[in-house]
Amino acid sequence: MRQVKPRFPRRETARAATDALPLLQRAKRVMVLSVDGRATPGGHGEQPGADIALYLCRHGVKAEAARSGRSRSR
Repeated sequence: MRQVKPRFPRRETARAATDALPLLQRAKRVMVLSVDGRATPGGHGEQPGADIALYLCRHGVKAEAARSGRSRSR
């Protein structure tokens, strides 16, 4: 089976997610919340947080992604 590496923005993020797997696997539910994530092709993808939620699910974590958007006036 080919291993798919998640696309994390930083090395520290990938390490933190991997190190937290034993704890997250014992949780009843894990919510990956993206605050102000932009759903654009050049931004955070179609569903911000979905890539990390998928990575967690592949490792036995009951995870889902959600987005909390705020409108900003500039």
